Amino acid sequence: MAMDTERQLVSFEVAGEEFGLDIIEVQEIIKIPEITRVPKAPEFVEGIINLRGGVLPIIDSRRRFDLEVKEWTDSNRILVANIEGKMTGIIVDSVSEVLRLPESAIEPAPSLMGTGAEYLEGIGKLEEEGRLINLLNLKKFLAIEGMEEFSENLKSITKEKEKTREDKMDRNVSDEVQLVGFRLGEEQYAVGISEVQEIIRVPEVTRIPKAPEFVEGVINLREKVLPVLSLRKKFALEDVKKMDSQRIIVVNIDGISTGMIVDSVSEVLRLPKNSIEPPPPLLSGLDTDHLQGIGKLKDGKKLLLLLDLHKLLTTSEKEKLSQLSKTGETNIDKDKREERKMTEEEQLVSFKIENEEFGVNIEEVQEIIRLPEITKVPQAPFFVEGVINLRGNVLPVIDLRKRFDLEATKKTNATRIVVANVESKTTGIIVDSVSEVLRLPKDSIEPPPPIIAGIEAKYLRGIGKLNEGKRLLILLNLKEILTVREEDKVRKEEKKSVSSRKEESKPEPEKLEKTGLEEEKEVKEAETQKKEAEPEVELQKAGIKPVKEAETKARKEEGKKTEKTKEKEKNK
Repeated sequence: MAMDTERQLVSFEVAGEEFGLDIIEVQEIIKIPEITRVPKAPEFVEGIINLRGGVLPIIDSRRRFDLEVKEWTDSNRILVANIEGKMTGIIVDSVSEVLRLPESAIEPAPSLMGTGAEYLEGIGKLEEEGRLINLLNLKKFLAIEGMEEFSENLKSITKEKEKTREDKMDRNVSDEVQLVGFRLGEEQYAVGISEVQEIIRVPEVTRIPKAPEFVEGVINLREKVLPVLSLRKKFALEDVKKMDSQRIIVVNIDGISTGMIVDSVSEVLRLPKNSIEPPPPLLSGLDTDHLQGIGKLKDGKKLLLLLDLHKLLTTSEKEKLSQLSKTGETNIDKDKREERKMTEEEQLVSFKIENEEFGVNIEEVQEIIRLPEITKVPQAPFFVEGVINLRGNVLPVIDLRKRFDLEATKKTNATRIVVANVESKTTGIIVDSVSEVLRLPKDSIEPPPPIIAGIEAKYLRGIGKLNEGKRLLILLNLKEILTVREEDKVRKEEKKSVSSRKEESKPEPEKLEKTGLEEEKEVKEAETQKKEAEPEVELQKAGIKPVKEAETKARKEEGKKTEKTKEKEKNK
């Protein structure tokens, strides 16, 4: 497996955005001195400065990116960059740190990124810290229209100093030392840049029992244990609260990677060796064995305390640091095991329907609410109870009892709606009650049988076993449960017409088989009725009404005469 190469970057900020430059391209970092304006210079060129006898053009990064220009503060710095042998100073808002970034963590800059995107070569991702760093393409950034005319003016201004400048550039690098400067209180310190592996922000530090007093603890730096010490405590300075400006300078002390907490990192600079003097016997209460020398800046107006890392710790202290690394590795291995265990477990929300316990992955559960008023929806699938208003959003609600063809029951105070989000679709699921949130090892989940608790296997994704199999959890396949298929529509129509089908399917009363005597009796009755009816039939054929009908009519006529007689007598 090929090793992932790393790039060491100097990170800085411009208008709240973080940028990075390859440390090889950065010659040094300085504070903003007096700048001389140059006629006919591009708008974003501030002018020139005198840098150790050489003339350095200065570009304002805010103007180059077409950003709002603000007054400079004490945090502003000039990055002295070298591109193809040409030195240029770039004014930035502040310098953050020196860091390492794997090549695999760099992606091409998106095509649409707004102003200044053409000056980027990519985006670096620091996943552990959730940071994005814009990697500056220095060649494109410094490819400026109008710079030719500016260069001509610059040459005329610097013609007299050209020879001195060339001599300086040709000077052997061994005559200078490159340093990383940092602050502790009011004092300015520095260590050789070759001894600095990287500079990082202060993360969470894990305390280690029985560690030396000046050791803050250990941190996990890209899966490696890094002991961290406080230079304030080591030098018996007053301790301070954690500040945003604090950084950890990662250095190599006799083969032991160690982090040193400092108040702030100020600059990367070059210092002529002849400006470094041996330390005096005593300085600010420090043991001079820790000091390599005193660097003089600005003609001796500013002093720099150069640390000797080899003498910073005693032999016993180095041994303890080495042991801390091993102890920390054990702790990190334990954390890794815990992390692996977490990834091998599944977190579930469990709930009940009837007497069975079910579970769904907690990542699918958005929230759990009480049962509000539900609005019915016409022509909805049979298991859809309706819709509710959830904070201004319409939420469809299904009833799992209906979905599983279980007997419907009255809703109680324990009834809940589990609001689930599956494939960006939010749905409410009515359950009898919600039990708990629990963790279940993935190796305790078995494939579901063809049918369990009357529920088809397609609605299940497994059976979880808890308490050594004494407790079973039916794990639901929400994607399938919330999918409305054609057969669901058919089942709905079947349920609508179930009552009418029951009426139509009622069995007719069975006809009892008749005995021989009953049949003979019926035949005789039929013959008798036939004989009685024969005379009436013959009379009807001859146009004579049957006797019974004539008698009935005669009685009616007689009754009418009697009524008339009674009325006449009454009138008389």
